[in-house]
Amino acid sequence: MRRLATLLFSLSWMLGSTAPATASEQEPSPRIGLVLSGGGARGIAHVGVLKVLEELQVPVHLVTGTSMGAVVGSIYSAGYSPAELEEIVTTTDWPEAFEDDTPREQLSFRRKEDDLNFLTAAKFGIKDGGVAIPAGFIQGQRLNLLLRRLLMRTTAVESFDALHLPFRAVSTNLIDGQEVVHSSGDLATAVRASMAIPGAFQPVELDEMLLVDGMLVNNIPIGLAFEMGADIVIAVDVGTPLRTRAELSSAVGVADQVLSIATDRMAEIQRDQLRDQDFLITPALEGYGAADFEKGGEIVPIGEEAARADLERLSELAVSDTEWAAYLARQRHGRDEPPVVDRVEFANDSTIRDAVILARLEDRAGKPLDIDSLEGDLAEIHGADIFQRVDYTLDRTGGETVLKVAAHEKSWGPQYLRIGLNIEENFDNTSVYNLAFNYTVNPLNALGGEWRNEFQIGDTIRLFSELWQPLENESLWFVAPSFEFVREKVPRYEGQERVGEFSLRRTELGLDFGRQLSNWGEFRVGARWQDGRSGPVIGARSFRGSEVDGGGFFARFAADTLDDANFPTQGVFSRLVYGSLRDSLGSDGDSELATLRFAYVRSWGKQTVLFSTNGATRFGGKAAELDDLARVGGFLNLSGLDRDQLSGEHSLVARLITYRRLADLGVLSFRYPLYLGASVEMGNVWERRGDISAGSAILGGSVFLGWSTPLGPLYFGYGVAEGSNESAYLFLGRTF
Repeated sequence: MRRLATLLFSLSWMLGSTAPATASEQEPSPRIGLVLSGGGARGIAHVGVLKVLEELQVPVHLVTGTSMGAVVGSIYSAGYSPAELEEIVTTTDWPEAFEDDTPREQLSFRRKEDDLNFLTAAKFGIKDGGVAIPAGFIQGQRLNLLLRRLLMRTTAVESFDALHLPFRAVSTNLIDGQEVVHSSGDLATAVRASMAIPGAFQPVELDEMLLVDGMLVNNIPIGLAFEMGADIVIAVDVGTPLRTRAELSSAVGVADQVLSIATDRMAEIQRDQLRDQDFLITPALEGYGAADFEKGGEIVPIGEEAARADLERLSELAVSDTEWAAYLARQRHGRDEPPVVDRVEFANDSTIRDAVILARLEDRAGKPLDIDSLEGDLAEIHGADIFQRVDYTLDRTGGETVLKVAAHEKSWGPQYLRIGLNIEENFDNTSVYNLAFNYTVNPLNALGGEWRNEFQIGDTIRLFSELWQPLENESLWFVAPSFEFVREKVPRYEGQERVGEFSLRRTELGLDFGRQLSNWGEFRVGARWQDGRSGPVIGARSFRGSEVDGGGFFARFAADTLDDANFPTQGVFSRLVYGSLRDSLGSDGDSELATLRFAYVRSWGKQTVLFSTNGATRFGGKAAELDDLARVGGFLNLSGLDRDQLSGEHSLVARLITYRRLADLGVLSFRYPLYLGASVEMGNVWERRGDISAGSAILGGSVFLGWSTPLGPLYFGYGVAEGSNESAYLFLGRTF
């Protein structure tokens, strides 16, 4: 076009024009529309194309995008430079951004307690008499906050034409299958809708529409760019590659292939709209999948290479230094100061009273917006595991800045079911298998009460029910009546020989009163009444059974700041329990029992070191035949010994464990780390407290391969202990 303008000017001069045309009479630069397609992580290549366009001084006058193309296009239209975009797409922890679960450090203490058993993370809703599941694996809690942070400077914009560059995003209305073009409103919501892959992401509800990824109807929105007035279109197609035959062996693979075929057929129609003067850039992304976000540093250069393949033609669109400076002044954003919040509006569609949620939300009216602090408050609210999404918008279109916070209750609650599996196998004489179910109603009432029920079958039969009821809006003080029945099998050893097996049965009623210590701890005291029985099941007939009846008091302090329950990398765990049976409350004499569990974790890069200890001691009285005896033995509990091989009045085991993260198996937020580890352990049991000494302790250790699976931590290990004790282990469940 620039060459054509020069030719016309020369012809007019030769035909006798008396004066050259003025600048205002010259042909204006063409309006260039940039079209960015979807394709998941492959869309990171768009950033490389933008880098080349800016190197050549090719201005972009408008942008349209779908899915990941909408993400890159919206951020560029909001005024970010390609260098800033490259830093965003290559340094963002995308798997974490696609993770819905609140970081464990920010979970409520109640939710942290759920991690202490061997339940899986998967939770099913119980609604209308059946099982209910969410409409997408990923609800978008963290992704929403990431997009809002990146697009914060656009909150004063209502029409997308008023951005630094006019922008459009495309999504699909799942209700009628029609294309939806987003040209105004909340930009972060529009982008989130445009990238909501059906089944993977929860659809976005907007204006009575149910919105999912725009790739279903218009993955390369070329026609939309023409409608916005583009004279020349630069379309970047990162494609949706088809799977190979070998990858079509599962229902998921087949479903994904069907979606890719449909998308590619639509893309052919969209590409046919291009004319001779337009550009189609197709980065060579063979071998890169839609989930390869961790390879962003490799994908950006591929986008650059694809753009440079048409360098000569693109160079014809370059403008002068003066025009380029004017373009940058228009496209780049400034470094805005955080806006001052004039007022706060709150929306809550749950059964929880507003005051309970607002107690966890700092009053920000009249203060500059602190995004880090706000996101922390929202994470704490979301960490109660009541809400599907806790989100915010910043409305600056009415002459004042209004912070709007919205809490959306889970559509598949408030009754939930979790399942757990526990396996302990040493391929010799220890085989323990347990299956557990957890049924929780949360919230139970407007104050956020919970009714937790646990049922376990297998080697240990357990039934537990607790009603946890906060007493005020802050949910600090609470009361908790409970019921528990346990029947378990306990081996009996004489030295290293297993001589029998006992059955222990205990029924307990409790009434606790306590206080939560923020989200990191809890202190509770209460009364207990119990009825216990024990008796031989196999062998050891010479040992008599025993009974424990009566009441007493109970106190517990617990703290938990671990960042992960399976393989933590930092934090502290502590649980100190004191129980007292009193003769005055029906017990056979007075006795006290104290137990301690403690762990401290630190990491250096991929290497983690964990120190932990557990012990028990009795004050006054004497344990019954087997009831309330401290038991030691098993994997990471003097490895090499059989499970519960040692028993006595007092116990203490200390261990130093180290493990290194080898790999992450899985995709996006579904990552299952693999570890190689080892331990050194020392401890024993003693009949008298005065016998406790380092010289009488047993030394043991282990090496293991650990995997944080969807079912819980899985270990394959080998352990040894003094006295020629050794054992191989298959272990599924918590170990410390």
